[in-house]
Amino acid sequence: MIFEGKKFEEINQADLENLIAFQFREGKFVDYKREPSLAKPLDKKEFLADVSSFANTSGGHLLIGMEENNGVPTAISPINLNNPDQEIARLDHLSGAGIRPRIYGLKIHPVKIGEKYVLVIRVPKSWQGLHMITFDGHDRFYGRNSHGKYPLDVEEIRGAFSLFESGYDRIRNFRADRIAKIIGNVELPVETKENLAKGVLHIIPFSMIERYDN
Repeated sequence: MIFEGKKFEEINQADLENLIAFQFREGKFVDYKREPSLAKPLDKKEFLADVSSFANTSGGHLLIGMEENNGVPTAISPINLNNPDQEIARLDHLSGAGIRPRIYGLKIHPVKIGEKYVLVIRVPKSWQGLHMITFDGHDRFYGRNSHGKYPLDVEEIRGAFSLFESGYDRIRNFRADRIAKIIGNVELPVETKENLAKGVLHIIPFSMIERYDN
């Protein structure tokens, strides 16, 4: 996994150089961009497609300020940013306004290279359901595979929502079953006394609401 074991805020130039040295190809977990290029509506849709595709699949990183050739990183090409915080706010606002539901947990870290920067955008895998681009009437869902992002077709969208809803049904049924067994003192690792108050904490793995994952 890209940047595995590294604190996000501590990602530095050496980490970016390692991506080049190991030829970490674009695909399911990373995408490289030469520049922000958000001047035109089409550029903004492309950015939102990249971000939402990560959230809709397994999460990943979008790196702005990296050159690539056929998906393989070839050089660090940092961008001029007079005010990195302002650029971060701009990208954060665009992702928040152009994707529904909003993706929570998205982080942007500016890696300083001399007097310029590479922007590392970490998009977490989302557990809120599929995220759709709503910017400028686009209304599309995107996912990712080993070849990069792609638009989801009707069957994939239907299947993803079905799996998501069935996951929550499994959680609700599990909770109801466990509470019934506690009340009835059935199949418990430790016998409980009927007249004592009980507190119940259920810890549910995210895998129970797992969606499609190419």
